Amino acid sequence: MLGWQKNFQTLLSMLINDLNTGIIVVRQFAIPSQPYRLSFFTDVLSEDENERAGSFVREQNRWQFVFCRGILRFLLGRYSEKNPKDIFFSYSASGKPCLSGKLEASFLKFNLSHTEDYLLIACAKEIEIGVDVEKIRPIPNFLQIMKQYYSKEENSYVLNLSKEEQQEAFFYCWTRKEALLKGLGVGIGEGLKMIQRRSCLERYLKMYTSDSLTGWSIDTLASPASYKIGLAYQGSGLSIENRMESWENYL
Repeated sequence: MLGWQKNFQTLLSMLINDLNTGIIVVRQFAIPSQPYRLSFFTDVLSEDENERAGSFVREQNRWQFVFCRGILRFLLGRYSEKNPKDIFFSYSASGKPCLSGKLEASFLKFNLSHTEDYLLIACAKEIEIGVDVEKIRPIPNFLQIMKQYYSKEENSYVLNLSKEEQQEAFFYCWTRKEALLKGLGVGIGEGLKMIQRRSCLERYLKMYTSDSLTGWSIDTLASPASYKIGLAYQGSGLSIENRMESWENYL
């Protein structure tokens, strides 16, 4: 193993604590703007993943995919004590990934989300989880989106703020909703209609008419000022270990 690869593995060891029941580990990464050590990541991807990476027209999109999948594989490999190349995935109808093959029955649950320059990965033991990260940006028709998909309580919360605060509040609600839907393994189109009358401002959801939606907790995690992060998980009162890591400093 090359020296820089050993340093990377050392960093991952520092990032990961043993997953214990009742703890959710969240790691945040800034995605490098330019491809860096590309072969280090592509070497651990599956043939299908490398083919998918090659299908992207824009080099930046290709690099984002390779980086995110590579980091995910290293983290899951560390938790499962498997070679990152030996990690296999299957997908729900909505596209939610989970472990398959020999790790299909594994205790390890995970979810990830990314923007153009920011990656978020959450892992937990025997707990279904969902995460969403969004960069705060102007959405011209956000009031129309709220009217169609946000609950009465959420609309009231956002509209009672100043115009300068409304855009950030919109993403505060949105990331919580999308994290919940990703945790449930439900697609956005179908899911937003399913929860449009339910406020995601509450931290613990008790009053859903559908049993599949009862007993989920939603939280907003600390993040850089220009981002919002939502986390949803089954149960309540779990500890969340959340921090941003700059892995490039260790190469």
